[in-house]
Amino acid sequence: SMNSGTGGISKSLGSGWLHHLRFSLFYGVGWPVLVAALAGAALALKRRPGLMLTVLTFPIIYFYVIGSVRNLFFRYAIPMVPFLCLMAASAVAELADRVVRSRGALAPRSGSRSGPRAAAIATWALALVVIAPSAMSAIRFDRIAAETDNRVVVARWFDENIPPGSSVAQSGSTYGYAEFTRDRFVPWLWVGSARQFVTVDSRTRARRRVAGLPDYILLQESPLPNTTQDEIRAYLAQGYAPVRQFTALTLDRPRVYDLQDAFFIPFADFAGVDRPGPNFTLYKRGQ
Repeated sequence: SMNSGTGGISKSLGSGWLHHLRFSLFYGVGWPVLVAALAGAALALKRRPGLMLTVLTFPIIYFYVIGSVRNLFFRYAIPMVPFLCLMAASAVAELADRVVRSRGALAPRSGSRSGPRAAAIATWALALVVIAPSAMSAIRFDRIAAETDNRVVVARWFDENIPPGSSVAQSGSTYGYAEFTRDRFVPWLWVGSARQFVTVDSRTRARRRVAGLPDYILLQESPLPNTTQDEIRAYLAQGYAPVRQFTALTLDRPRVYDLQDAFFIPFADFAGVDRPGPNFTLYKRGQ
């Protein structure tokens, strides 16, 4: 998996190091923090190379490792975040100090504390400017994460509205499937290698190839890698009618997602996203 990647899109992601810089870190910590961190690291290495090589040995080697494999999950960059924040803080403090000094605020004056106070104010002001985009992104991300996942919404609705024992076929990626209450319904599971739907005995885990048509079809739509099987399209052409729509987001604009990790919350462009998960349209077989 680390050699070939997952999701069938590894080759399109290009260099792993550039991918993590452009996406995982750029959107993960925010571009102002990332730029400040790189500047702070360069300045610190110049001034105190021995100390900084010790501090930065782990993130440098770790970044090399996560960029050299083909699973380029955003979450793999998380261990670098504390080091980036440390270096960004160093850059902010240095820049604020230079700004204050350049304005003569630190000129010695008898009994005056204006110099240190001005430096503190400048540091706080610059820090707030640097972290503001990251803070807003975190707030908007958390708003979506706090909502019930659309896959859970669907599963709960099924429990309340669909007769027990009904068969349900789901389209698209298995990562986007709604997980129904065990033994309450008969889910049709897609086996891509065999190009067929099967049912699975909940006790023995034995698989059995399905026959006929499912009672319901749950059509999945998502900005993540997601292809409706030809078999589903063939089923829908045989007398199915839409009965309910479960909407998690609008699909009218591109957003930044971790396409490999099947993570259903964007990392940027949050407008139009109400909850995690894909959109679903439920179809019922006609009598």
